[in-house]
Amino acid sequence: QVLLGQKEMSIHSVFPIGKKQVVSFLRRYIETKEGRPNGMSSCYMYHAAASMPQALLYATEILCVLLGYKPLTLIQYSSPSEHQWKFPMVRELSQSIVAAKMLLGDQLDVGMRKNKYRDDETLVFYRSARDYVNQGLLPKFESQALHPLPYPDSEKPEPDWKLQIFNAWWNGVMLGYPEYFVDSYCESFHNGLSQEERVVQMRHAKASIVRYLQSIGKSLPVIGRGMEPPIDEAHFQLIADMAQS
Repeated sequence: QVLLGQKEMSIHSVFPIGKKQVVSFLRRYIETKEGRPNGMSSCYMYHAAASMPQALLYATEILCVLLGYKPLTLIQYSSPSEHQWKFPMVRELSQSIVAAKMLLGDQLDVGMRKNKYRDDETLVFYRSARDYVNQGLLPKFESQALHPLPYPDSEKPEPDWKLQIFNAWWNGVMLGYPEYFVDSYCESFHNGLSQEERVVQMRHAKASIVRYLQSIGKSLPVIGRGMEPPIDEAHFQLIADMAQS
């Protein structure tokens, strides 16, 4: 039991992290926890990161892209309701990647763009070879990190509810998650669509994404070690040093 201000809290575990060692701590976590438990990638955030300090999940997702475990990550940095920009190391890593890209150009094997939907903005970092993932997320160049789209019309919401399930299934699989993860998410998603109609939209999305990938000659990414090579080690250290300076 500890007292923080006037509030008593219970501490269940402590992670000693040095002042300039957060990035190396997160990297060790990703690399040593890969495949545990049950073959699950350490970059299945929210599923495999049971022992990760929750506040560091979003920063870890960024590192998963740099280390080649994930094709892409989305960071909600402007939204009336919530954003990821406030979490530890997210702002620092994001700004350091942008600065490194400006300095190194195409030498840095990371692409970036800003997605905007109404008042919401999401920063997207992706591996260069996975630009088709960046371009394939729905709605195109509007998809948001924390908000399933589109926002339902207040008078006739059902068409938008259907699109929410379709887009959520499509994007989840396009990002490299297993179908059973994405199925579970869509089945429990909170909107007014019946379970039967959800299944219809999920099947529709599956058939559509198969046709899309065939048309561009690409395959779905699979999250995990070796999906892409890590970025150049000197570039990784440059980003880490800037983020922790």
